[in-house]
Amino acid sequence: MKAVFLREIKAYFNSPLMYILMFIFLVVSFIFYLMYNIMSQYASMMPVMYSLNTMFLFLVPMLTMRLFSEEKTQKTDQLLFTSPNSITSLVMGKFFSAFFVFVIMMSLVAVYALITAIYGNLDIASFLIMYIGELLIGASFVAVGLFVSSVSTNLIISALVSFGLLLIFYFSEMIPGIFGNPEWLVKIFSFFSLSYRFDNFGMGLLAWDSIFYYLSFAGIFIFLTIRMIDKKRWS
Repeated sequence: MKAVFLREIKAYFNSPLMYILMFIFLVVSFIFYLMYNIMSQYASMMPVMYSLNTMFLFLVPMLTMRLFSEEKTQKTDQLLFTSPNSITSLVMGKFFSAFFVFVIMMSLVAVYALITAIYGNLDIASFLIMYIGELLIGASFVAVGLFVSSVSTNLIISALVSFGLLLIFYFSEMIPGIFGNPEWLVKIFSFFSLSYRFDNFGMGLLAWDSIFYYLSFAGIFIFLTIRMIDKKRWS
């Protein structure tokens, strides 16, 4: 897994796309921080965190689209399949490489929080809980993108399908509104909603059921990716 992880990290930092995504994140996140904290003199990072979730719906699919789709495009996927690495270590190496880049992006938010804590009255405990929630939802986003990349042979299609799936999972609690918001349907779709689960973290609550849900959600898509790659390995 370590060899795959290092290989993917090197590929990320050798790619112009990596720096484009980083630049977009820097600019947009600073705009959010400027609007919600500096200009309004608001000490909570909650509005920034929720806005970042929406931005990551766009950025993460572009971050993960190359993980397996690029291997197929460059005809290097067979080399991976015949390597001594197990399929599980291969998939996990790719997952952690993309998640590592996500964590690098999120480290900037910690800088914003530090500035707010120095010059404002930031509730550090609440911020740390939100930060944990952001990392968990990020892992879920990356896992979905990883799975779609294992299915698709085209980078653009991989990014678009990942974005579509994340959009559905993130805003699924809004779907019952189409049917008049029956209570039983609201409960079902809210249970699966990634944004609804994040509300606990946004309020500074370390909800173990939400932690378990995010870890299970990411785990399911990682497992599906392993099964998909294993199937292709022997086909």
